[in-house]
Amino acid sequence: MSVEIIIIGILLFIFSVIDIKWRQLPSILLTGTLLVLAIINYPNLQFGIFAGLFALLLYEFGEDVRMQFGTADIKITIMLGLMISTLYGFIIFLAVFSVFQFGYILLMRKTIYKKGEMPFIPCLFFIYIALAMAGVIA
Repeated sequence: MSVEIIIIGILLFIFSVIDIKWRQLPSILLTGTLLVLAIINYPNLQFGIFAGLFALLLYEFGEDVRMQFGTADIKITIMLGLMISTLYGFIIFLAVFSVFQFGYILLMRKTIYKKGEMPFIPCLFFIYIALAMAGVIA
């Protein structure tokens, strides 16, 4: 496991804690991390763009299914996409994302967040862990 994977995992954990506690993240922190990751993983830029488009669709249509997907979630989804290096890995990413998202929303809506805004970055952290364990994250 590379140092980059561990550092991004630690950052996602910190972002998750901040999201749970305050429901917002400093944009400069996310944008800076995203920029550095885009520079480091330039060959994977197309998967970051595809992940960003996927996240933008969730942002636009998420309210229809009672899911609040914010701009921080979009940036972190782009970060996840930048960590993927193959089309097969991106397909796995979409599948894992869909399963985790569905399960997370069902679990959280039924137990903790019956009404109001629900933090989604912890779900993205668990998606990252699953992708790293599956060997999809490069």
